[in-house]
Amino acid sequence: MLFQVEAFDLPEWAYDELKAQCAERAIGADEFLKYLVCTYVGALSSQTGTQFTVPHQMESRMLAEGFMVVRRHADGVVLTPSEPMAFEDALAEFQSNGLTEDDIVRAMDG
Repeated sequence: MLFQVEAFDLPEWAYDELKAQCAERAIGADEFLKYLVCTYVGALSSQTGTQFTVPHQMESRMLAEGFMVVRRHADGVVLTPSEPMAFEDALAEFQSNGLTEDDIVRAMDG
C-alpha cells in the first residue's frame, strides 16, 4: 500500500542538491525522495549527529534560521541544523537567541 505525503519546504542548498541529484540520475524529485526515505528512515531510530533541545517558544525562530525539528517533548523541541555546523557556530546561534551559558548546557544535555 502506498501513502501520500504532504508537500514540505527545503532549504535552498538542499533544493539545489536535490535538483542536481535528480538530473544526474534522470529521475523525478518524487522518485528520489521516495528512495531516500525508504532507504534511510529505518536508520534514524537512534540519535545521530548534532541535536539539541530548546524551549518551545524558540522553535519558530530556530526554524527560520535553518534548523529542523527532530522531535518534540514536554521539556522542549529537539532540533538539528539543516546543514552541518561547527560547535562554535552552534554556540553563537544559541547566544544570539538570548540563551545563557546555563541554558546552553541544559540544551546540550537534553
